[in-house]
Amino acid sequence: MSNHRSMHLFLSVLALIAVTGCKDSVKISEITSHPEEFDGKSVMLDGTVTAVPYITDNDPSKGGSFVVYDCTGNIRVITEKYMPVKYDCVYVYGKVQVIQNADGAAPSVVIVGNSAPKPADGHISSGPLPKEWGN
Repeated sequence: MSNHRSMHLFLSVLALIAVTGCKDSVKISEITSHPEEFDGKSVMLDGTVTAVPYITDNDPSKGGSFVVYDCTGNIRVITEKYMPVKYDCVYVYGKVQVIQNADGAAPSVVIVGNSAPKPADGHISSGPLPKEWGN
């Protein structure tokens, strides 16, 4: 797919999200409280990037993983595309994966998918970041 077509598709998805206002967004606490209900299902959520722990080959265009916070909790997102930076407001859309831990600890829950920056409208809809993060 050409860069022009990719950009057009990306902008179309952003426009659709902006028009719908993310009304179908899931709260992170819903996913983490009942991961078995979401395992393998596609979800959309929005929040603030709180950590960018891993970038593939030190190249943000190749994706990696990051953590998103939405005032109900945190969840790790694994992506092969757009890598946001810390404190970016983003939409996330992808499939929930529940990873069982061998040591019997609680399962890890991640979203494998994509993210897109939220339009700059002067506020963070996910609420303020916790005080313990120095904000």
